Amino acid sequence: ADAMAAEILPESLATFISMFDRHKGISCPEGMIFIDGTFCADIHETPNKSGEKPAVGLSWADAARICKEAGKRLCEGEEWSRACSGPACAPNKINMPAFSAMACNAALNMTPAVGVYPSGSRPECVSPEGVADIFGNAWEWTNEDYKERYKTLRGGSGNTDTTPTCENNGWGLPGTARSYSGARCCADPAVQPPPSPAPEQPADAPQTETKNTQPLE
Repeated sequence: ADAMAAEILPESLATFISMFDRHKGISCPEGMIFIDGTFCADIHETPNKSGEKPAVGLSWADAARICKEAGKRLCEGEEWSRACSGPACAPNKINMPAFSAMACNAALNMTPAVGVYPSGSRPECVSPEGVADIFGNAWEWTNEDYKERYKTLRGGSGNTDTTPTCENNGWGLPGTARSYSGARCCADPAVQPPPSPAPEQPADAPQTETKNTQPLE
């Protein structure tokens, strides 16, 4: 094993090992997708509820606080792109549906033409691994820096881009909110507590029997 490890790039080895974490009880909280064995992404835009419109009008500071209060964090830019585009390795995509950003609620400017739809209302707008509305609908703040003073938004409708892709991005000051700016949370996978077992009745517990009795005359 040591000889093999010496011939593998450290980054590749770390990714390879992390992909087996799920077999050791490490997984994502409910409502999140486990991606590459390295991070979790919310299935829906904040507040991560199917059938509910995503929160918009959020500044980066608002989005970061909301995710932190949920025990999560904002996605890094690379995580967001990976969650949108699916795995890079072709064999892993064989049983995954193709993702087309054109199927999403997107317009050709910063604001979606018809506002935001309820999360999950466009079932064809789903990433290969099941992340809904990651393109289109609300723009999503990430923890990615843009130059010195700005933070990056991902997805959304694209700005004058006639061929929307997972690489579309925008930027804004951390304290500035826009009508189209929302969020999606990510998290680090962890050991999840097993479900609570149903209480068992002790074998020597007294048994009761119901009998129909008639009143005495």
